[in-house]
Amino acid sequence: MGLGKMSYDDALGCAERLGKTAADLGTHLSSLKAEIMSMDEVLVSEGASQLLTKYDNLDKQLATCPAKIEGYEAYLKEAVQKYRASDAALKQEGK
Repeated sequence: MGLGKMSYDDALGCAERLGKTAADLGTHLSSLKAEIMSMDEVLVSEGASQLLTKYDNLDKQLATCPAKIEGYEAYLKEAVQKYRASDAALKQEGK
């Protein structure tokens, strides 16, 4: 049995890929933030201040993305575990 047309192993593989994507996203967001913040030393103007303020607001929103993706990864893994346990119980009852 599986989750729709996806097997349990496929769903776990998807969850693992989501976890890796979340980790990669976190790394990229950290690099982006460091790059933007380094501009503060180079660009000294009202425009630079506005850019940093806008980025800071965006960063606050983006910073939650990796954790949300990791939460979905955990949800998928838990769902697979529960479905597998239910399948096993049903198979046992059917014997």
